[in-house]
Formats: sequence, C-alpha cells, structure tokens
Amino acid sequence: MASQKKKGHVTRKKKKNPQSICATPIQVPVLSSSSSKKTGDDFYTWVNQSWLKDTKIPPFENDFGVSEEAERCIFEKSKKIIESPDAPQILKDLSRSCFETNTESSMNFLKSILQTVDCIRNEEDVFAHFAQLAKSGFASIFKLQYNIEPDKTVRLCIDVNSPGLHISHYQDPGIIKHYKEFLHKIETVFEYPGISKIYMLEKNIVTLLNKLWNDTNYKIKGYGLERKFPKIPWKLWFETLGISDWRNKTLYYTSPRWFRAIGKAIYEVPISYWKLYLAKCYIVNSIPFLQSPYDDLDFEFFGKNLQGQKEKTPRDALLVSVVYDGMKDSFSKIFWEATNPKGLVGEIQKFAETLVESASHRLKTTEWLRPETREAAVKKVSAMLIETVRPKVWAPEVHVVLDPKNFLKNIFILGEMNVNIMLSRIDNPYTFWEEGIYRVNAYYFNENNEMLIPYGTCIEPFYIDGDKSHIAWNYGGLGSIIGHEMCHGFDEEGKDYNEKGEKKRWWTRSDNAAYNHKTKDLIRLYSKQIVEGKHVDGEKTLSENIADLAGLGISLQALKDSMNLRGVIDIQDVKEEYKKFFISFATSWRTKYRHAKLKTSLGVDNHSPAFLRVNLVVSQFDEWYEAFDIHSDSKLYISPMNRIRIF
Repeated sequence: MASQKKKGHVTRKKKKNPQSICATPIQVPVLSSSSSKKTGDDFYTWVNQSWLKDTKIPPFENDFGVSEEAERCIFEKSKKIIESPDAPQILKDLSRSCFETNTESSMNFLKSILQTVDCIRNEEDVFAHFAQLAKSGFASIFKLQYNIEPDKTVRLCIDVNSPGLHISHYQDPGIIKHYKEFLHKIETVFEYPGISKIYMLEKNIVTLLNKLWNDTNYKIKGYGLERKFPKIPWKLWFETLGISDWRNKTLYYTSPRWFRAIGKAIYEVPISYWKLYLAKCYIVNSIPFLQSPYDDLDFEFFGKNLQGQKEKTPRDALLVSVVYDGMKDSFSKIFWEATNPKGLVGEIQKFAETLVESASHRLKTTEWLRPETREAAVKKVSAMLIETVRPKVWAPEVHVVLDPKNFLKNIFILGEMNVNIMLSRIDNPYTFWEEGIYRVNAYYFNENNEMLIPYGTCIEPFYIDGDKSHIAWNYGGLGSIIGHEMCHGFDEEGKDYNEKGEKKRWWTRSDNAAYNHKTKDLIRLYSKQIVEGKHVDGEKTLSENIADLAGLGISLQALKDSMNLRGVIDIQDVKEEYKKFFISFATSWRTKYRHAKLKTSLGVDNHSPAFLRVNLVVSQFDEWYEAFDIHSDSKLYISPMNRIRIF
C-alpha cells in the first residue's frame, strides 16, 4: 500500500487494569531465585524464563511476543465490533464475503483478470497491467508513496519496486526449491501453464533493482518524466491511476537507473514472458483471500516453508487483518468510539514531553559532537512533532459498496479505495495518519521530523496508568519506544535531515568521522553474535541498534529526572526503580520464534533478534550493573571504559 517512507519499531509489554480492553490478562514476569539463568549471564532469559517456558506460539503464527499479546487483546475488541449487529454495512458485507464457502464468485473474478492478461498484445498493455496492479494496492514495478515538503504539502513520490521474493531468498537453495515447486503447483491448480518459466526473469528483476536502487528523492514536473524516461508510457500509467493533470504536477522519484532499465526491459523481454509474470503476480496476490485448496498454496510456501508456520491463518484473523489494512481511517474512528479511553491522549502527550526534555539533556552531553552540532541536535528534537494515541482530526469518510458474496473482489475494491484516498491527498496539507490507531507500533518520519505513537502502543502492557508505582515500568516500556523513535532522527539516515525535515547537511565532517568511529564498536558487537548458525549483520541492523541503545538512555534519563522531582534519593529505592525499569524493558522484548522464521529474518529484517536487543543493550548501562549487582565474572559484563554510548 502507498505510504510515506518511515522508520517503524514494534515493541511489547505487561499487566492489567480496570480500563484494560484485554479479556485475557497479559502475564507479568515472576522472577525466581531458582532461575537456571544468572542475571548477568542472560538477563533476557532471567526475566522471561517462565513466560518462554509456558508460552506456545499459535500454530498460525511464525513468532509470538508481548506485542502479539497486546495485539490479541485489540483483536478481540475489533472482532466484537465487526460482528456487532450495529456494525456499518461495509463491515457486514466484508464479513459475509470472507466466510462465503462458495468461492465461485471470487474465482470467476480472478479468471476475468487473467483473461485480460491473455489479451495483452504489446508493451503498452504490459505497462497498463503494472499500473493496474499499483492501482489495486499490490506490488508493481513502481510504488506510490508520499513525500512531504517542508511546508507540509503532500507530493506524490514514484518509488521503485519489483514483485517477487526478498533478494536474500534467491540465494537460499532450500527456499528456491520450495518456491519452484510452488510455481509449478500454481500452473496445475489454476491451469495456467508456463508460470514456472518466469523464475529467472523474476530473479533477474529483483537482482537488478537491488543493484540500481538508491533512496535519494529527485524533484521533477510530470512532463519531465517523459523527457527523462521516454521508454515508459507515462500518459498511460497516470491515466490508469486516474491522474489526468499529471504533467503539471510537482512529483518526486527515486532510482533513475531503475526507470531506464525497466523501460528497456519491457521492450527487450518477449511479451509472452511478461504475460506469465503478470499472471503470477495476480494469482499470488489473490490466493491468500480464496478458500481451500487455493489458500493452501499460499500457506504451504509463504507460511510453512518460508517461516515455519504450522497452520493456516484462521478466517476470522484474516478478516480483521483485511479490515486493519483496508479500512485504516474509518475503522480507527469506529474502534476509538467503541473504546473511548478518556484522558489518555493528554496523559501520553505529557509523558512524551518528558522524553523530549531528557533527549535534549542527553544530546547536550554528547561530547563527541561539536558544540554547534549539539545545539542543532537539541533544536531538532525540540521541534519534533509527536502525535500520540489518535489523529487530532479524523479523515473524511469514503463510501464504497462491497459484494457480500465476493471476498476477492472486495480486496481489489478496498485496495483501489485506499490508492484513491492517497491520490486525493496529493498537493494538499499533511494532516493525516497513515496507520490505524489499533497498531502496536511506532513511527518516525524524517521528511517532516514527526513521530506517531498509536493507541495500541499506549496501553498496557507498554504503559500502565494509575499511581506512581508504575512510573519506572512505563519508562522502561513506552518510554524506551518513544526514545527509540527519537533516535531515528539521528541515525545514519536521520542525521541528513534538519529540524524542518529538509535534507540538508548540518553535521560537520568531524561529527561524521566521530559518528563512524563510535558506531564501529556497535557494528562489531552485533556482528560477532551467531544465531541459527549465521552471524548477525551489524551493518544492516545498525540504525535499529543505535535507536535501541540511545532510546533506552533517553528513557533512563527521563526516569532519573522523575525520581529527582519525586524525591527518590534513598539508595535502595533508587535501585528498585532501576530494577523495574530494566525488567520492564526486557519484558517488552520477550518473543518466541520458530526456527525458520528466525533464520529467515536474519537475512531480511533490519532489526536484531529480541534477546540481543535486550542483552547487548542493558549491559551498556552502569545503572543496570548497580541495580542487579552484576560483577566481572558475569557473561554480559563489559568493563566501564568499553561500554558504548552513541547519544
């Protein structure tokens, strides 16, 4: 789906209160002196041992953590809303179509699309279908995104894409063996011979994109695209998307070498291969929404073989997922009105403001930055727009009519609806949220120096409202999340954007040299970790590792400031606060993985495994050693002079 370029961070957490929407209480860690792990040898397991032992990964999931526990609670609430007799007609029709056992309507809908693919006669027809894929919200050769100007005007950005597997998967013989079997099964089940022939074409396209991709945004008028990339029929592309005045629009694009390469390839590769490639795209995008035996194909490869999933996703979970993805604006409002947590927005906003103050303090004391750069960094974090819980203004309602008997058709309708919503925002002020408030996640946007913290991350177990006994816990949970997102404004990408979101150099050469020197230690630390027989990629995970480390430092500073205000000065009381803080942080990352998922994620995900995100981070803080009496004979022990601080 079209979106801004963003940094995302998924997190996790604890407990229950009277306002909790969760029917099943989230398990709070019970620490035992009989734990088989010493605190300083494996802090993550020491905190989470009981949970890791007792928790089972649901058979239709690939991993399971506290964020999934929170999502499960929100899921139950969402399900009740969708199933309610008072639900809007669009939810009723979507629900009926999802559970419709007669799949003839959906299959006929897919067959009608494949018939149009069969009718492709020339290169322009090929481009028209790629444009139609994008218009339906599916992966295409170009990806529609937002770019936000410094004055908050929304512009269309045409980014690059390549429908296929992740580049790392093509280098895994086991995955490719299963993938080729999957393509052969599609040929048989859908009676569409030849689809397996496009494997090398797909691999070459993905490999080429990986080689030619760059993330620089280039500004251009629409008519300039015709001059710069003449092999691409831009008039056809934009008109298929429903944009008639494109020539005079201010646009952005990325990766110019990809535009030239794909424009050339469309004319050099035989039309027959593009037809097969497009047919594969439509079928692979469609099968998760069909009934058995068609969705079995999707599960066997993408679920079971790729990620170790044991069972297909239940139909009710699929329905809620479609609502979440396809009705972000409208369902966010419906969910909020059904939940109505009074006072939460103001409370979380005040909490976030304390982290801005602590971030400013940390940046002012970052000695390796030059004084003028420190001042500019404080200016950037002070200017950071932090929106919490829900949008200030709900997006206008968009009405579409769904077919209660045709689930696949509805998927395409909702996809096109969302693309139309996106295009309607072009050249208008940026005032909207792109993600639903029910998401357990957080987002930082470089282009407008903004952070979004949805409702799903502002509830238990991440944040417990009530008395002061929860303050340390809240800073270890939600505080570390907010701190993490703040730090994306200062990682290797974020440091290229100023406080207005403009891509301007504001670090000196000596700042960058010092940054590279400081981060080398972090790269080495993660790169020497071996998981599932593979070394973690310290370079690939660097931004997230910096944000974990510096974000926890920011949140810890906020806790210290809070303790000063509350008069917490007794040594034992201070230690207890630190204990709650670090235990909360470790609990917030507890996750169980299937081996296939963990192994696959090492080549794909730019986040380190959860247990490393705890153990390698807490061991950098003097306060952790102080709170838990960690000594030099502990496996996680790092001498004070070798502990890493970036910000």
